Parts: sequence; structure tokens; C-alpha cells
Amino acid sequence: MEFLKDILPEWITAADKFRPVYANGLFLIPLLPLLGFLTNAVSRGKLSAGVSGAVASIAAFLSFVWAYLCFASCAGPLASVDAMGGIHPAMKTVPLHAVYGTWIEAGGFKCSFGLMMDQLSGVMCLVTGVRTLIHIYSMGYMAHDKSVARYFSYLNLFLFSMLVLILGDNLILTFVGWEGVGLCSYLLIGFWYEDGEKAAAGMKAFVFNRVGDLGFILGIFTLVAAFGTADYIATTGKIGTYTKPVVGPRKVIEVDEAAPEGKRERLVVVMPDHPGLLDYAEGLSMVSTADSMAKLPLGYKADRGNFDLSGTMGPKVFPAGWTFKFAITLACLMLFIGACGKSAQLPLYAWLPDAMAGPTPVSALIHAATMVTAGVYMVVRMAPFYVMAPDALEVVAVVGACTALFAALIGLTQTDIKKVLAYSTVSQLGYMFLGAGVGAFALAIFHVVTHAFFKALLFLCSGSVIHAMSGEQDMTKMGGLRKYLPVTYWTMLIGSIALAGIFPFAGWWSKDAILANVLAKAEHDSMYWILYLMGCVGAFCTAFYSFRLIGLTFFGECRASDEVKHHIHESPPSMTVPLMVLAVFAVISGWWLHADLVTFLFIGKEAVQNAENEHVHHLNLLITSAAALGGVIAACLIYIKGGKIPKPAQTRNPLVRLSFNKFYLEWFYDHVVTGVFAIFAEALHLFVDVLIIDFLIVNGVGKLVRGAGGALRRTQSGLINVYATGILVGALVVLFYLLRG
Repeated sequence: MEFLKDILPEWITAADKFRPVYANGLFLIPLLPLLGFLTNAVSRGKLSAGVSGAVASIAAFLSFVWAYLCFASCAGPLASVDAMGGIHPAMKTVPLHAVYGTWIEAGGFKCSFGLMMDQLSGVMCLVTGVRTLIHIYSMGYMAHDKSVARYFSYLNLFLFSMLVLILGDNLILTFVGWEGVGLCSYLLIGFWYEDGEKAAAGMKAFVFNRVGDLGFILGIFTLVAAFGTADYIATTGKIGTYTKPVVGPRKVIEVDEAAPEGKRERLVVVMPDHPGLLDYAEGLSMVSTADSMAKLPLGYKADRGNFDLSGTMGPKVFPAGWTFKFAITLACLMLFIGACGKSAQLPLYAWLPDAMAGPTPVSALIHAATMVTAGVYMVVRMAPFYVMAPDALEVVAVVGACTALFAALIGLTQTDIKKVLAYSTVSQLGYMFLGAGVGAFALAIFHVVTHAFFKALLFLCSGSVIHAMSGEQDMTKMGGLRKYLPVTYWTMLIGSIALAGIFPFAGWWSKDAILANVLAKAEHDSMYWILYLMGCVGAFCTAFYSFRLIGLTFFGECRASDEVKHHIHESPPSMTVPLMVLAVFAVISGWWLHADLVTFLFIGKEAVQNAENEHVHHLNLLITSAAALGGVIAACLIYIKGGKIPKPAQTRNPLVRLSFNKFYLEWFYDHVVTGVFAIFAEALHLFVDVLIIDFLIVNGVGKLVRGAGGALRRTQSGLINVYATGILVGALVVLFYLLRG
């Protein structure tokens, strides 16, 4: 773990006695941004723009520093010694885990409020450290906005929600953070809500995420019913603060003295007390094989050992005959639907390009440091279950490959600088899911890490360009900006090289490794040849649109109006310094982390080998390098040397029009799907609201009472002879009834 030795302070890696302190203090990581949110929210704009930005930035920075120290304490024992004794088998490290109280208790189900940091959540916390640079950048970018305090309060709330999502020690708390980032995306995308188009973009993101969240909830319900818990790992069962690591499932030798054939030794599975989902996944892999799991019924109890799920709701909730494999596959597919919504995968991708309606730093925050990587994190967190559900894993790989290519093809023809980067994010997320789908879960997170650096860099560079161009985002109206914006140009060039996947920049290390694993998988399953080809074509397209953006924005003659040209200037240091920091990481992060990060992040049982076969490695290197360099050269010849200015909206080329119009899928959503739902909603309104509720129930009951009252009112005439006649008739009726009986 050489990279850990480089970044961990010696006094932390050498001392384990501070672990309870850091575990107890895990709550400070999300609490600090929450305090920043409350400070700016309560101020109601009374703080100056500089003070509001400073409060939010300091809160984000302190949260990052404490997260780093906690991660160091968590990773230190693994970095300093290679002994694996007592380490949780599902974690491959010594997690920090603090339980602060019981949150939900219903029947036999319990859910605590606890936070956990292991190698996965620790790395994700460090990745969200990019947020601090985005906060600092925002101080310059949003300096003249009238609602700066509201903006920074939303940023801190976004950060708080993402950290709860990452650090939650159970699926339900993860879901709370999941919903929190969905809410904050709505607030930030529609930040300038006075503009109807921007407000609609925020609502679109909210609705698309609600569709995915339904799948996420169903996945949680399925797992809770099958396993009786939502916790990730076992705890001591005591409510307090620091929870010492619990040894997970293990095989032990049991001696059977009473066996008919005499004394016999056998392996039995011993589960910890209060096991979590990952414990059960590990235990299932021990008590069964791939074939036997398909026959293992819900509610299974092992004859030997203490693996016991007989008390769960699974046999009662699901139809008779359901097996663990079927239930796990269903749960994984439902969870992946949630991931598709949050991480903008087909068919729920359409909200992310429209998320560009918010301020540019928000785009960087959503695309690089938070939210859209939440789906990848969730799939990797539940990796042991996905490994036991190969059908679900194939779905993840296919959707990832299709999204990677689909979004890359759309990015080829867009003219809005932020839209190009938005479709690029959708495409790169597809590569992450492709990696997870072939079982290379650690590589998927490796790409999350490298992508965070170069995509945050690219978005912040685009913000610098837009800032200089007085809000203009159309690349056909730019050009020649490298002489006006030298820092922005060089940093954006570095980011584009990293995105294109050119050696030795960050993007090459992670994306190439993912494609190598797909190629390794293809040697055993021919379907993956198609996915590999799609990934390589996507890599060519990525390199092409990356340098198309550079050519249209920074080369040729400036096509801006004279008024805009007069105001073009380099951004202030508060914006350019974060660019330079991110540019450094876009260069070195892949080279720095590739050797040890994947080993450190090894999660569950990887489905395929690490593509260490020399033949596979060399073949993949040749193909992917040719694709990336080919895309770069083609774009440079057309847009830098050739100086072509594209007009995709006016072209007669059907393929270009198809790409420019997003293959008409978004048109289909906006007009057909939305239209059908609008008609259905109107029909429900007329039938349920107007006819049943208003006419029959509310107004109908009122009219019935009113009519009955009107009829009875006529009997109150005030005439004595009428009352006497009524009494006489009533008496005769009673007398007739009595005499008859």
C-alpha cells in the first residue's frame, strides 16, 4: 500500500489507540457542512457574499480534514501491516463504526442510527474533497449574485446529504442521504427559479430521480424481507458510540463424536451476532455453491453452525418456492434502477444534461464530486450480492456499455460547451457501470476518483470561459480564447487530454483498465466482445468531442460580438487557483494511485481476473490507444487545423441530425411520455376528483342532506290542525301495529 504510506501521517498509522476517538467523531464529517448550511440559511442574506462563501468553504474544508484523519485511522492498520487477522472479510480493512442510537424498531426489525467508514466510504469521502475547491471557486463565480447566502447554504446541504449517503451504516440511512442529494439537486439546478426554463430543469431532475428511487425502495424492502436487516455489517448490538470491529462469517472445524462412521471433522459456518447484509452475503457464499444457491429456499437454516434466516419475513412475503438467488437478483435489479436514476443511465439519463441550467459550479459539484457517482457507490457497496446475481451483473454491464456509447455519440455534435461535458459525464458513468458489470468493482471506483478530478476541472474551466464570455455558452460564438484566457486554456487542455484517455494522464489509467477487464471477460463469454467494441467506439468519440471542444473554444478567430470581446478577461485567482490544483491531480492521480488503490479497494469476490494476462493487456493497449489518438487527430484536423465551424441544426446529414437531436429520445420523453401521462392524469382528475370526490362524495352528500332538510322543513308549517292530524295518523298506525300483533 505504497500510496497510503505517502499520504498517511506517521503518528496515525503507528497508533491504533486513537481509533475510538475518530470513530466517535465520524458524525463531525457531515455535521460541519450542516452547520455551514444553518449559518447561511438563518442569516437570510444578512451576511456579505464574501462571508457567506467563507463560512461554507471553511465548513467544507474542515469536514474534508476530519474525514482525512478518520480515513487515515481506518486505513492506517492496513497500510502499516499486512496482517489480515480479525479483519472483516467483506471489508478487507478495519472499519470505523459508531452507533449513536436506535432509529427504527418495529417487531423484530431494528435499525440504528450509525456511521461507518471503511476503505470504500473513506475513498469516497476523499473524492468529495473536490467540493472544497468548488466552494472556493464559487466565491469568485457567484460574487455578484443577489442570493449568494442561499446558494452557499444549498451547497453545504448538498455536501451534508452526500456524506450521510456515503457514511450511513445501513441501507435506510443511505437512502436518507440519497433523497437528500435529490432534493438539493432540485434546489441548485433550479437556483435561478425566476427563469421558467431553469425551474423546469430542476423539476425534471426531481421527477426522473423519483422514478429511480421507487426501484431503490423496492430493493431495500426485498433485502429486508429476505435477511431481516438493513445494516451493512454486524455490530455488538449495543447502543453507544464506538463499536469495535466484529469478526465476520468464518468457517471453523467442528468435531462430530457421534457420527456413525466414527469421529469426523467437518467445516461449519459461524456467523457473528446481529449479522448485517454483507455478513449474510459472505455466509451464503460459504454454505452454498452457485448451483445450490438456486435451490436454497428463503428462510434457510443450516443444519450445522448458526447460519439461520428462518425468522425472517421472506417465506411470508414472497411466493412459495422463491429461492435466495431469485430474491437477490430481484433486489439487485431494483437497486440498479435506483442507480440508473441517480447516475443518469439509460433510460433515466435525460435529467442530467438539463442540470446545466444551474450555476456552473453546481454542474461541477453534481457531475464530479457528488450525486451522480452515488449510484456507482451503491452498486459497489452491494458488490457481494451482485456477484451472487450474475444475471443482474450482466444487466449492469449492458446498460453501462449502451449508455457510454449512446451519450458519447450525442456529445459529438452539441454546441453548448456545458452540454458537451454533461453528455460526457453520462458516458463516463457508463464506463464505471461497465466496469462494475464485469466484476471489476474496484476499478469502477478508481474511475470515479480520476473522473472527479478531470471532470471537475473541465466544468470549472467551462465556467471560467462562460464568465469571460459574459454568459455565452455556444461554442460556435467563441474561438481564439487561448490568448485571452491562458490559465483556463492550459488547464482545460490538460482536462481534455485526461478525459480523452491519453497516456499518462489520469483518465487513461482507469478507463483502460476497465476495458481490459471487459476484454478479459470476452475471452470467456462472446457477448462481452460486443460490449468491448462499444466501449472502444465510445473511447474514440470521447477523444473526438474533447478536442472538438478545445478547437471551437480556443483556436481560430474570436467569433464573439465586439461588446463581448471588450469584456473578455482571465478569471480572478479565486477561480484559477482551483483550476491549477485540479489540473495537477488530472495529470498525476492515475499514475499515483493505479498500483495500490485497486488492491486496497478489493471488494467482495471479484467476478473476473484483473486482466493481468499479458496478451489481453497488450491487445487492449493497442486498441484503446489507437481509438483515443485517432479521435484526437481527427478533431484537430477538422476543428483546429481546418477551422470548421459546425452548424448541426442546419445540416442535411441524417446521422448528424440524429446525434444533435439526441436520437429523438428526449423528444419522445417530452412529447409522447409526458403527453400520455398528462392525458392519464387528466382522466384520473375528471373521474376521481371531479366525478367521485367532488360530485358524488363532497357535493353529493351535501346535496342529499340539503334535499332531505328541505323536504322535512315543509312539515314544520306552524298550523295546529296539521300537527294534530299528524299525531292522529301516527297513533292510528301504532294502534294498528299493536292490534295486528
